[in-house]
Amino acid sequence: MNIKQENHTFTLIKALGIISIVIGHAAIYTRISTFTMIYSVPVFLFVSGYFFKDSDIEQPFYFIKKKIIRLYFPWLFYGILFVLLHNFFVSIDFISYNYKLKESVDYYNLSDILSKISEVIVFYKWKEVLLGPLWFLFGLFTGLMVYYAVTFFSFRVNHKKPELIRSLIIIILIFVALYKDKIGVLPGIIYRPMLIAGLIWFGGIYKKYETKIPLKMSFAAICFSALAIAAYLNFYINVGAMLFDNEFLFILLTIAGIYMLLAFSSKLAQMKGWLISFLKKIGNNTLTIMSLHYLSFKLISLIQMYIYDYPINYLSSSPVIPFKNDYWWIIYTIAGILIPLGIGVLYDIMKKQLMCRGEQ
Repeated sequence: MNIKQENHTFTLIKALGIISIVIGHAAIYTRISTFTMIYSVPVFLFVSGYFFKDSDIEQPFYFIKKKIIRLYFPWLFYGILFVLLHNFFVSIDFISYNYKLKESVDYYNLSDILSKISEVIVFYKWKEVLLGPLWFLFGLFTGLMVYYAVTFFSFRVNHKKPELIRSLIIIILIFVALYKDKIGVLPGIIYRPMLIAGLIWFGGIYKKYETKIPLKMSFAAICFSALAIAAYLNFYINVGAMLFDNEFLFILLTIAGIYMLLAFSSKLAQMKGWLISFLKKIGNNTLTIMSLHYLSFKLISLIQMYIYDYPINYLSSSPVIPFKNDYWWIIYTIAGILIPLGIGVLYDIMKKQLMCRGEQ
């Protein structure tokens, strides 16, 4: 795979990944969601591992700075913004009732706002309902820190066979994370970064051996079938919540899902046309889509409420109104992608115009 095709392939795999995440949330409580949950988050971690540079261990502060800019700053921006918008969203019934807790959501007073902002700043334990998917930024950041620490240690201990040391440590961490309930000696928050580091490691291993791994559509079809059967049998995977029906199958199905998207993306990267260009645009705006698709779903919820005469509190259903969702998930998905994508494209246009004016 040459550099140009590599860039196209991974832009497309991010596009398919974020579309799968939006579908998973739009089709919640269905087998479709179960299907996409198997691979949609792991594939982003895999991509992160693919582009991880071992040479970064020579510049730890530079590495941390890069991840702060790419992961912490977006968390900070969206987190503070949505805390400040909390009372507005409550007033228009976007989040006025929490169906999970079966209780009304209160307005924030000044003390609440300052407290929530402080939670955003420390990068942990904060959660606005409409930004639920952004757990991924904290998860990826902590997972990368674990993977970086393991890599740093491995190269310092044995510079001749660092990959062997790193692989052994990562495999142990994956095992500990997956069997946390049986081990149970560490705080719960420790286990997720271990597993995420393992999924990042998959990407690094693939990059090392990718010339020896054929990407065939026939194999991808087999992987798709395996995931479809698992979804039909309601095999549940949730990396964010660290929930797995079977630890061993989780590994196999995750690898199958990643391979499936790799094969599809590699094939698409060889094609041209408006659809490919559109997918690349989606792949370049994954963070915006991840951050804003819950909010975008509210437009479709309003349409459903108008058609079916639902009571106003149904608007607070998160992420979607789960009733009569056999086909509505398609419309939710379209809105969840197109609205944030439009915002992202508009932002890029305005940014370029401001930069051009600054250069004049």
